[in-house]
Amino acid sequence: WIVAVTLVPFLVALWALKIPSWDLSVPMISKESDNIWQLVLTKVLCETGWVLYIPSLGAPGVASWHHNASAQTSPLHSILMYGLSLVVDDSIRVQQVYYLINFALISLSGFFACRLLKIDRLPAFCAGLLFAFTTFRIDQMGYAFLSNYFMVPLALVSVIWIMTGVFRKLHDQGATIGEMVKSKKFLLSLVFVLLVTISDGYYAFFTLVLLGFAAVVRAISGDWRVPSALFCPSALIVALLAVALPLNWPLHAYKKSHPEEFYPNGIADPSLIKKPFEAEVYSSTLKLLLAPIPKHRIGRVGDFGRWVVETNDEARLFKNRRSFVPLGTLGSILFISSLMFLLVPALRRNAEREDCAFSQDGIGHIFPSLSLFIFLCSILGGIGTLIALLFPTIRAYDRFPLFLIFVLLAAGSYWFTQLCGRTTATTRLHCYSTALLLVTGIALWDQLPEDAAKGNSVSATTFLAERDFVHNMEAVLPPAAMVYQYPYSQYLRDNDYYGWGSFSHVRLYLHSRRLRWSNGAAKNSPEDLWHTGVAQLTPEQMLAEVRAAGFAGLVVDRTVVKQEEYQTLRETLIAQGSGPPTEDDASKLSFFRLRDPGYRVVYDKNYTEIERIDILDRSRLGERPYSPLINPKAFQNWVDSNMDEDQPQMIERTAHPGVINSAAKLKRGTGDMPISPLTDLRGEIECSVSGTNTLLITVKNNSDFDWKFNQGPYPLRIGVHLLDSQGEILRWDDGWRLSTDTGSLIKGRVSHPKTLGLPAGRIAQFTLPIADLNLDGLGANLQGIVAEFQIVQDGNAWFSNARGRVNLK
Repeated sequence: WIVAVTLVPFLVALWALKIPSWDLSVPMISKESDNIWQLVLTKVLCETGWVLYIPSLGAPGVASWHHNASAQTSPLHSILMYGLSLVVDDSIRVQQVYYLINFALISLSGFFACRLLKIDRLPAFCAGLLFAFTTFRIDQMGYAFLSNYFMVPLALVSVIWIMTGVFRKLHDQGATIGEMVKSKKFLLSLVFVLLVTISDGYYAFFTLVLLGFAAVVRAISGDWRVPSALFCPSALIVALLAVALPLNWPLHAYKKSHPEEFYPNGIADPSLIKKPFEAEVYSSTLKLLLAPIPKHRIGRVGDFGRWVVETNDEARLFKNRRSFVPLGTLGSILFISSLMFLLVPALRRNAEREDCAFSQDGIGHIFPSLSLFIFLCSILGGIGTLIALLFPTIRAYDRFPLFLIFVLLAAGSYWFTQLCGRTTATTRLHCYSTALLLVTGIALWDQLPEDAAKGNSVSATTFLAERDFVHNMEAVLPPAAMVYQYPYSQYLRDNDYYGWGSFSHVRLYLHSRRLRWSNGAAKNSPEDLWHTGVAQLTPEQMLAEVRAAGFAGLVVDRTVVKQEEYQTLRETLIAQGSGPPTEDDASKLSFFRLRDPGYRVVYDKNYTEIERIDILDRSRLGERPYSPLINPKAFQNWVDSNMDEDQPQMIERTAHPGVINSAAKLKRGTGDMPISPLTDLRGEIECSVSGTNTLLITVKNNSDFDWKFNQGPYPLRIGVHLLDSQGEILRWDDGWRLSTDTGSLIKGRVSHPKTLGLPAGRIAQFTLPIADLNLDGLGANLQGIVAEFQIVQDGNAWFSNARGRVNLK
C-alpha cells in the first residue's frame, strides 16, 4: 500500500504535467509576478541558506526582503529544498523536483491521516490521491510553500481527534494530565501541529483557528465542567503559538530597527499595511466553490464555470477572476451532502436509527460540522472577515477551502468504510471497490485542468534566450560585477514600465551565477531611495552616477522600454564611451559595458551623501560628466593639481567640502529630503476664477533650483487653507492636495496628469473645479470664502513665501 500510495501519484504527475518532455531547469510556470518571486527565494535559499537577504540584488547595497513573511514562516519547505539543493545543482530544478516529490508526500500524508481516522486502506488511498491533485495545486505550482501542503491532512487529524473528545474520554478513564500528555494521540497531535506551523504561515493560522473551534466545541459539549479535559487542546494551541511567534521575530526585529522603511516621514506606508477589508477581497463564495473550473476538459463545462465567475465579479470592485480553491465535482457533491445532513433533521435521525456507526467516536457528525465551519470562515463576509477586524495580517481566506477539500474527501472515505463494514458479501465488496476506483478516476480527470501541463514553448524560448544572454554577460564581466538594470523598479511602487506588484524586474538574477543586480531593493530602504533618485536624473546624469558608483555594465529591458526611449539612452551610452551594445531580439535585452570613469564614490550608510572619492585611474579623470554630487570645476582643479601623484588617493568630503556637493543642497527640490532653510524655496502663486466654477492656478518657481511635484518621500505639492474675507482661518490644511500625479491624493482635475518638473524661472498652470475643494460645513454661499493655495512639502513644512489667494465667489 505504501508503494502504491507514493508511486501512483508520482506517475500520474509525470503523465499529467508531461514531465518526460520538459527540461526541469526551465520553469513550467509563466513569468507572472509571484512565480518569479518564488523562484528568486528558492535561488537565494540554495545560495545562502536563508531567504531574507539577497546579496546579489539591490546593488550597490544588499536587498532585504523582510516585507513579505511567507518565506520566513515556511522553514520546513526551506530546509527540505536546501537539502535537495545539495544533490540538485540548479535552483529552478530544485523547486520543480520538490514540487513533483510532493505529489507523493501529499498522497502519503492523506493516506496516513485517513488510516489514523480508522478509514480502510482503499478509500484512504483514493482520498490521498485526489488531495494530491487538487486544481488549486496544479494552478499554483509556482508556489513552493502553498502548493506543497503535505502537512494539512495530519493537522486536521489533530482537530478531529479533539472534536471527538478523546482527551475527555482519557479523563473519564481516570488518566491524569501527565498521562494525557504522554498518550499516543496527544504526542502525535503535537508533532502534527508543530510541523504544520513551520510549513506555512497561512496553514498554521488556519490550523490555529480550527484548534480554537474544536476546543470551543468540546467546552460547549460539557468539557467546561472538567477543565483538565481541555488541557490538551489548550496545550496544542500554546505550542503552535510558541513556535509561530519566534518564526516571525526576525521580521518584527527588522521592522523595529528600520522604522524609516515602514513609516517614511513618520507615516505608515499604505502599501505595507494589511487592512481588514482585504479579507473580503481575498474570500470565496458558495458559487465559486461549487463552480466548475474554467479550464475544464469539457469545453462547455469550462464555459459555464467562467460564466459563474463573471457573475460573481460583476458585483465586486476587486475581481476574483477565478475560484482560488475550487472543490471540483466530487467535492461539491460531498459538500452539498454534508449541508443536507446538517440542515435536514430526518437524515440525522435516519442515520442513527440505521446504526450507520455515525456515533462511533462521533466522527460521522464531526465531518459535516467541520466542513460548515471552514466554509463559513472562507466566504465573503464570513467568520474569517470578522477575525480580520482584529487580526488583518492574515487576509487570504479563499485558501482555507483547501482544508475543506480534505475534510470532504475524508468524510466520503469514512462513509464508504462504514458502508463496506455493514456487508460481508465478497461480490458486493468488489462492486463497491470497483465503483470507488471508477469515481476516483473520474474525479481525478475532473480536477485536472486542460492546461495542467503549464510549460509552453513560448515561455521556454524566452527563458532560454534570457539565460543565454545573461551567461554571455558573465563571460565578459569580472566576478561580482555590478549591473545596472534599466528601468529601475520596485514591486511595491507603481511605475510606467512594470506596474505595481510585478517581480519581472528581478528575473535576470535567476540566470546569474556571479553578478550583482541593481533591482530588488526593499521599498523605502536607503538603496531603494538612492535608485529612485538616480532614476529621476537625466540619462547623462544617471549614467555618470552609476558609473561613479562602480557599475560595470547596464542592461536594458526592451520588453517594457519603448523604442524611442531606448534609442535616446543608446545614443547617450555610446557618447559616453560604452561602445556598440549587445542586442538580442529573442530576449529583447540590450547590454552595454560601462566605461570606467577612473574614480569611485563611496556613500554614507543612507546613500544620501558622498563620504569620499577614491581615485583609481588618473588618466580617465578628465572625462565628463561627473556624478551630479561632484562639483566639476572644483574636482577638475583638484585633478590638475594632483596629476603628478602616483599613489592611490582619496578625496574626503570633510577635507574637501568644495569638491563634493551636499546632497541636501543639490536635491532640495526633488522630494528626496526636506528643504532647509525654508527661505530657500521662493515662488509665486496667482489664482483666479475662470468662468463660474473653475479656478486657474499659475505657479512660478523663483528658487535657484528645480522643483519636482509629487515625488519622493518628501514630496512637493500644492495645498490649500480656507479663510474668511478678513483673513481669519476657517479651515487649516485638511489634507487636500492639488497633485500633478494620478495617485490616490488627487481631489481635482489638473492639466498635468503626471509628475511635473518645474525648472527654476518657469511657470506651470493648473485648473480645477471649485466644487472639488472640501467646502463641507462652510455654508452653501461661497461669498466671503477665500482659498489660499500654498506650496507644501509633506513631511517637512509649508512655505509662506510661495502662496496666493483667491475669493471663491
